[in-house]
Amino acid sequence: MSSTLVVDLGRHENAAALVNGDAVQQIGCPQLDQHHLRTIIAAAGAPIARLVLTAPTAAGPTSIERAALLRLAADAGYPDVELVSTAIAAVM
Repeated sequence: MSSTLVVDLGRHENAAALVNGDAVQQIGCPQLDQHHLRTIIAAAGAPIARLVLTAPTAAGPTSIERAALLRLAADAGYPDVELVSTAIAAVM
């Protein structure tokens, strides 16, 4: 079964979880900022098939912040990252 790493890039701290089917394992990373994405991925300790990052709700498809997140994920080896808004992430 493939694992999904979900990283919520908060304004004050980050949260991450490794999702594998119905199992969810929290990964502690509050001291890290978004520039340490590779460290968060390594902390997962499992192969990651899918990466999901939160993006601020106000960030539109052409925003600089979204472009930076896409670049960051591509640099970490995930050019097909999924960006979801913080509001959608909260509902899920």
